[in-house]
Amino acid sequence: MENKILYRSEDDSNTTVDYFVEPYPEEDEVRLNFSPRLPKGMHWKAGDAMGGLGCMHDDSRQSFADFQIKPDREISGAIKEQVIQAMERK
Repeated sequence: MENKILYRSEDDSNTTVDYFVEPYPEEDEVRLNFSPRLPKGMHWKAGDAMGGLGCMHDDSRQSFADFQIKPDREISGAIKEQVIQAMERK
């Protein structure tokens, strides 16, 4: 299932890090991931050597029930509602 929902991006002038929440209704689980983008012109091999720039990283997993009570990360009410709707489409 490819249902990543972008909930935040941070830019530190070197690279941008995107943060995603991903509902997994078939596993009754919500996953949080982050992906630091490769700087322009950098080859993916160099990014990999620098700790995984350009790759998705698993940040946190929690049950849907726990997510509904208190998500592991700070997300907006609108994003939380998107996740709930995706989880209820089992």
